[in-house]
Amino acid sequence: IEVPVLNGKSNLHIPEGTQTGHSFKLKGKGIPNINSGARGNQYVIVRAVT
Repeated sequence: IEVPVLNGKSNLHIPEGTQTGHSFKLKGKGIPNINSGARGNQYVIVRAVT
């Protein structure tokens, strides 16, 4: 699926059988560090809607 990130969109594969509450880390897609400029991580938490 496509998920929104700070600089656009990123693709995320959610394996079959993933349950509500599971989190995925998008490495380097988070907020930049003020001093180094390196980006942090963004987390996606699964919420199944029935």
